[in-house]
Amino acid sequence: MADSSRTEKPTQRRVDRARREGNLPSSREFISSVHFLGFVALAVAFGAAWLARTARLMRVLLEAAFTTSVTVEGVIVMAREFLAPALTPLLLCGAALMGLAIAAQLATTEMGVSFAKLAPDVQRLNFLNRIRSLPAQNLPMFLQALLLLPVVGAVVYFEISENLNAFLELP
Repeated sequence: MADSSRTEKPTQRRVDRARREGNLPSSREFISSVHFLGFVALAVAFGAAWLARTARLMRVLLEAAFTTSVTVEGVIVMAREFLAPALTPLLLCGAALMGLAIAAQLATTEMGVSFAKLAPDVQRLNFLNRIRSLPAQNLPMFLQALLLLPVVGAVVYFEISENLNAFLELP
């Protein structure tokens, strides 16, 4: 948390050093909300047309599935004629949402990009440390699974035994 007792703003030198190190101020909640609002706007604008196009595509594909024999060439033709035109708007909306998220990130960091944060940290890639910590991490989960498996098995057994006639009538 920020120290509320500080009243002075940081010097320009500290701000520049923080930017160089990649410590850029950004709000994940703001970026997520902009991304969500963009999705809602695209869904409102193009949702009805996309659903109608998807219904048409489903009708055509089901008709093709029951009338023609499926061959490799037929699948390629169906993909080119039916799938590509139906999925292209969806891909364009995805690209627009990705661009919106990048633009929101750049706007919150004042066009700051840190390549230092993009470089991989070799210490995090060391798998030996992770292997050493596995028993400590997984032992509680293993004990929890040992306790829950018999309980879940008993619940499933009793539910199936009580409703076996109803389950057998399903087909």
